[in-house]
Amino acid sequence: MKANDYRLAPDYLTLGSKQIPIDTNGTIYVDYIKQDNMQAYSFSEVREGKKSQDTFTNKIVVIGVSLTGSLDQHTTPVGTNIPGMFIHGNILQGILNDSYIIRPPWAPKFELAVMLFLALFISLAIPHISAGRSAIIAELETLAG
Repeated sequence: MKANDYRLAPDYLTLGSKQIPIDTNGTIYVDYIKQDNMQAYSFSEVREGKKSQDTFTNKIVVIGVSLTGSLDQHTTPVGTNIPGMFIHGNILQGILNDSYIIRPPWAPKFELAVMLFLALFISLAIPHISAGRSAIIAELETLAG
């Protein structure tokens, strides 16, 4: 694949033979795996020869900072303080494995309908329910949203 071998369409980014689904803003939804399932080595391990060159042969290596307190820490569905290089690794893994999260076009309308239903339910039903039951329902709605 050449550096300029890509095409951008409204629903897909094509890289070589890979079609990566994107939304109308050009956003890809990342199919995250746990950080523990990715191999990570410190710079000193590699510099001091504690990891052989074979460890990296035929591999894609993402280099980045993973220090706590660095500016490249993010919150993801799999945890907080996740280094950006792990996000990039998840994106690369998704592209290589054709593993994508796709948000269907009907999702915004469905979400709006659910929110309107819950708002209607809260405004009409909750005043007629006991305090204990309404607290439980409100908590369940908070967890669902």
